[in-house]
Amino acid sequence: MIASPINTARLQLQRWEPSDAILLKEAIDSSLPDLQLWVDWTLDHPMSLQRLESQLATMRNGFATSADWTFAIFDLQGTRLLGGAGVHSRGSRDRVELGYWLRSDATGQGYALEAATSLCTVAFSIPEVTRIDILCDVHNVRSAAVAQRLGFTLAETFPQRFVTSRSTQRDTQRWTLSRGAGGPIRYL
Repeated sequence: MIASPINTARLQLQRWEPSDAILLKEAIDSSLPDLQLWVDWTLDHPMSLQRLESQLATMRNGFATSADWTFAIFDLQGTRLLGGAGVHSRGSRDRVELGYWLRSDATGQGYALEAATSLCTVAFSIPEVTRIDILCDVHNVRSAAVAQRLGFTLAETFPQRFVTSRSTQRDTQRWTLSRGAGGPIRYL
C-alpha cells in the first residue's frame, strides 16, 4: 500500500479527490495543446467538471484498493496544482508503470523528476515490485530525460502503438528500471 500524501523538498503528492476536479480542469485546459502532443488520455479533453469528478472518484477508489495509485502534484503548500503522477498496476504484481505530466507553465523546473524520484522509491518499497516501466512518445525528449536521469534504460520501442492528437500514430519507448539498479539514484 502506498500512503498519501508524499512530501518532497518542493512538492506535495496527494491522492486525487473529486473535490480537486476544478483545479484539474483548469490545469489540463490551460495546457491542452501541449499535453495532447504526448498524453493520450488528454484527447478526451476538454471535459465537463462532472465527468472529471467521476473520474477522480474512480481514481480514489483504485488507490484505496491498491489497484492504482494516482496523485495530484501540488506545490509544497498544497495551493497550486502542478500536474499529476501515478504508479499503475498493469496486470503483473512484480511490474508497475510510472506516469507523470505537468501543466505547461510548470515544466522545465525539475518537478517531474522530483515527483518521479519519490514515486520510484515508494514503488520499490512494495515487496512484490521488482521493475518499473515508463512509456513515452519517441519524440518526447523531456519525458525520456526524466527516465534517463532516474537511471532507467531504454528497453524497447513499439512502432505506431498510439494515436496522437494530430491523428497520426506514434512510436512509443519503454524505459525500464529494476530494483537495486545502479544509476544516478540508487533504489532499494
